[in-house]
Amino acid sequence: MSDSTSPKTLEERFAQLERRYQRERTARKEAESLLESKSLELYKANEQLLQLNLDLEERISRRTETLNSLIQNLHAGLLLNDENGQILLVNEEFRRIFKFNLPNDRIIGQDQRASAELVKNLFQEPKTFLKVVDECQKKKPK
Repeated sequence: MSDSTSPKTLEERFAQLERRYQRERTARKEAESLLESKSLELYKANEQLLQLNLDLEERISRRTETLNSLIQNLHAGLLLNDENGQILLVNEEFRRIFKFNLPNDRIIGQDQRASAELVKNLFQEPKTFLKVVDECQKKKPK
């Protein structure tokens, strides 16, 4: 038998491999434990975010209802449009003042310029009214 395959050398090599195996096994168990712990933390954080999201959606919904109620009961006519001139909201007072008899689904989403054309003759100076509507559209926020 050569020196590299002697029983003592084989035992040392076996012991060395056994220690290496134990270190790797311990490291793997620690990594698995850490992964499990972090997964649980992530799961809990995700659950908290989901609950927070639900709470925020509920708060937004309540505030939106309150604002809609205030706007609808406002004693001034109000037409709200987006940055592209599309009508988002028309309150009842606006409908009364400008004799808008169309249902909401026929008004919401329409172009404000087209709506202005419908009511321009209610103004003493229809062309000036349309000019003001156009200027408001040009001054849209960026």
